[in-house]
Amino acid sequence: MDRRTFQVETEQQRERFAHFVERQIPPFQVELGPLRKQRTTSQNARWWLLMTRAAEVSGHSPRRSCMKCASVTTLVSWNAKLPTY
Repeated sequence: MDRRTFQVETEQQRERFAHFVERQIPPFQVELGPLRKQRTTSQNARWWLLMTRAAEVSGHSPRRSCMKCASVTTLVSWNAKLPTY
């Protein structure tokens, strides 16, 4: 079985999720938690611009900088030079 993520916000979605779970053959695992708010497209673009700038300073790729959680000091120093969206 492939890993699946369900975001349930309405009663109809809850019913569809319950129907999906009823059809699964045990054993399987279910994890529940609060709905995680997703970043908007403009917020995501700004995040990757920050990671690109952090990568220029650290010498890593933007993806590596993101994974290493570039230092706040670096992000703050570059933040002043970033365009606003």
